[in-house]
Amino acid sequence: MHVMGIAGSRVQHSELVRRKRRTPMIAAIVALLALATILAVAAPAAKAGPLPTCTWVGGGDDGAWSNPANWQDGVVPTNGANLVFAGTAQQHTQNDLDIDTLGTVTFQDPGFTVTSPDLDLRGDIDNDISSGATSWTGTLSLQGDATITDDAGGELILYPRLYLDGHTLTVTGGGTFLAMCFLYSPGSLVVASGTMNVVENNTGIFTDQTTVMSGATLILPEVAGLGGTMTVAEGGTVAGLGMAQDVSVAGAILPSDFANSLPGTLSDIGDETWQPGGSLTCIATGVNDFDQVSHLYVNGGLAIDSTTDSPFTIHLRTNRAGISDFDNTQSYSWDVVKAWGDDGIAGYLPDNVVLDTSGVQADLGGGSFSLRETGGYTSDIWVDFTPAPSTYTLTYTAGEHGSIDGDSPQTVDAGDDGSQVTAVPDAGYHFTGWSDDVQTAARTDTDVSGDVDVTANFAINTCTLTYTADAHGSIDGDSSQNVDYGDDGSQVTAVPDAGYHFTGWSDGVQTAARTDTEVADDLSVTAHFAANPTTPPTTTVSGVPDGWSRVPVTLHFSATPAQGCTIDRIEYRYGDLDWTTGASCPISLQGVTVVSYRAVDDWNNVEPTQTCTVRIDGVRPAVSGGAKVTVRRGAKATFGFRLADNCATRLTCKLIVTQYSKTKLVVAYGSRPTGKAIHVSTRIGLPAGRYSWRVSAFDTAGNRRLGPIHILIVAPPLVR
Repeated sequence: MHVMGIAGSRVQHSELVRRKRRTPMIAAIVALLALATILAVAAPAAKAGPLPTCTWVGGGDDGAWSNPANWQDGVVPTNGANLVFAGTAQQHTQNDLDIDTLGTVTFQDPGFTVTSPDLDLRGDIDNDISSGATSWTGTLSLQGDATITDDAGGELILYPRLYLDGHTLTVTGGGTFLAMCFLYSPGSLVVASGTMNVVENNTGIFTDQTTVMSGATLILPEVAGLGGTMTVAEGGTVAGLGMAQDVSVAGAILPSDFANSLPGTLSDIGDETWQPGGSLTCIATGVNDFDQVSHLYVNGGLAIDSTTDSPFTIHLRTNRAGISDFDNTQSYSWDVVKAWGDDGIAGYLPDNVVLDTSGVQADLGGGSFSLRETGGYTSDIWVDFTPAPSTYTLTYTAGEHGSIDGDSPQTVDAGDDGSQVTAVPDAGYHFTGWSDDVQTAARTDTDVSGDVDVTANFAINTCTLTYTADAHGSIDGDSSQNVDYGDDGSQVTAVPDAGYHFTGWSDGVQTAARTDTEVADDLSVTAHFAANPTTPPTTTVSGVPDGWSRVPVTLHFSATPAQGCTIDRIEYRYGDLDWTTGASCPISLQGVTVVSYRAVDDWNNVEPTQTCTVRIDGVRPAVSGGAKVTVRRGAKATFGFRLADNCATRLTCKLIVTQYSKTKLVVAYGSRPTGKAIHVSTRIGLPAGRYSWRVSAFDTAGNRRLGPIHILIVAPPLVR
C-alpha cells in the first residue's frame, strides 16, 4: 500500500495515538484476567444470559446514557448491549458509561447525534430512516465482519475513525453513508449498493481491498488518502480519486467534480489495470500557454487489459466554448488513439482502445490529448487532431425503418479512405441497397475524390404462417398465410374428428382456435388430437350407518376419474326422485331410504348407478295397557299390555317390578309384535307386599320407552 504526503503522516500519527490509547486498557485486561482465573477456581461458572437490547426513549432531562430515564424500562446499556435509538426526545446523546463494547446499533428515527468514547463494535449498524440524517461521533473498532445498512433512504454520518481490525465492512442499501472518517486496515471495504460518500478532504480509506459492486457508488473528495487495492465492478462507479492506489476497473471512474474540474488532468491515480468494458472520462475545460488544449493524463503506471470485443473506452469531453484561435476556414478530424514514447503502454493495441469524442466541441484549436503512463512524456497514449486541407464529406443517410452503424458524416482528405459504415435494418425489415446501387450493407469508400451523399433503402419482411392437422383432425381457416412483419394473421381452428379431441399445438398453444398477432418470423405448427376416453369414473360413499340410526345422516361421495379425465359432477337421488348434483347427501326421513348415486366425467362418461340404504328411527316406541295384578306368592301372574312403533313391527321388551323405587324383579320377554294385545304369565316369588310393575320396550335403533306404572299385590301363599 502506498500512502502519500500528509495522509501518510496522519496515518502514522493516528496509529500511534490509537496504541497509546489502548496501553492502559491492555494492563487492565491482564489484571482482570488474573482475577477471573482466581474466581473461576473458587466458584462454578454461571450461565451467560442473552445480551440485552436497550431502546433509547429520551425520557430524562439530559442526553446522558447513564440516566435510566432515557432508556426503555430503565435498562441502561452494559458491555455487548444492542442499542436502538427511537423517538424524537433528547436526540443529542452522550455516552458517559464505563463500557467498551457494543453489539448492534439501530437508528429508527432521524435527527440523532451520538457522541461516544472509543468503542468496539461486535454487530451491524442499521440506519432505518427514510429521510433526514443520523450521526455518530466516536472511534469504532470492528470485532467481526459487519454491515452498515441504509435501506430506507436517509443519511448516516460517522466521524472520525473506523478500524476494521482484519474484518470486512459491507455498505448496502438505497440511502447514503456519509463517511467523515478514516477507515483503517487490515481489513476490506465492500460498497455493495447505494452510495458511500467520503465527504471531507484529508480523510481516507486505508484498507487492504476496496470493492465497488455493480450499481453502487463511491464518492471521494478532491484530497483523500487511499491505500491498498481498489476493484470497480462492471456497473459500479467511483467519482474522484486522490492519492496513489492500485485500481482494477470494470466500471467507470469519473472526476470528483465533473462540471468544475481543473483543466488538464486526472492525476495520481496509481498503478491500474483497466479491465474489459471499463472506461475513463477526462475533462477538457480550458487552455494553457503552449498548445491551446489541455493535456489529459494519468500520472502513474497504466496497463490496458481489453480486447476488440470488449474495448477500453477513453471519453473526451469539454464544457468550455470559444477557443480564441479557432480557424473556421479549416476542418478538423481526430486521429486514432496511438501509443507514444519508447516503452509504449503495457497491453496496448490500437484496436482495443476506443476514443469517444462525442462530448468534445468541434471548435477546439489544434493540439493533442494524452494519457501519460508516468510523470514524464516518454510513454503516453496520445489523441491527435489537426487541420486537414483538401477534404471531402462522406454522408450516409438511412431511409425509413433503418439506421447507419458508423460515422456519418465523415471528413476525409483527398485520396484517403473513409471508415466503414453499415446499413442496419430495423427489426422486421431488410436492406435492399444504397441509392448509388451499391448492394452490400457494409461499405468503405476508398481513394476519395469527391463528396459522397447516399441513402440506404429498406423493405419490410414477409412472414409465412403454416398450420397443419395431425391424424384424426383438420384445420378450419387459411392454413397457409403470408403476413407482413408486425401484422396479425387470421384465425384458424383445430377441428377433431368424431370420437377424438384436440390436445394442443406443437408450439405449446393449448386453445384450438388461435390468431397469431404481431408476427415477427415464419411459423409452422401442427395440431395434435387423441381419442376420447370411454372408461367411466367410480364413486365411493361414506357415512352409511350400520343398521338403524336415531339421528339424521349425511352421506359423502368421492369420485375417482379414469386416466386423462376429470370429474364433472356427482349426482344422487332419493328413491325415484330427480337427480341432484352434490358431493354430500343429507337424510332425515324416518324409516328406510334408498339412495342412488353416480359420477359423470368431463367426457360425459356416466358411471353405472350405485345404491345404498339408510335406516333412521329417532322415535321412541309406545307401551300402553295393563292393570292392577294380584297374585299369591309362588303363583303365576298374568300381565297384559300393547306395543307400538313408527318403524318396527317387533320390539324387545321386559317386565320391571319395583318397590319403593328399588328394582326387585326383571323378566325379559324377548321380541314381541307391535299392534297386538300381549299377555304373558310370570311366576312371582317375591315376599308378600305391595309392588309396582311396568314394561320397558326397545326398538332396533336403541330407542327406549317405559310403559305406565301399575300395582302388583303379592299375597301370602295358602297354608294347607
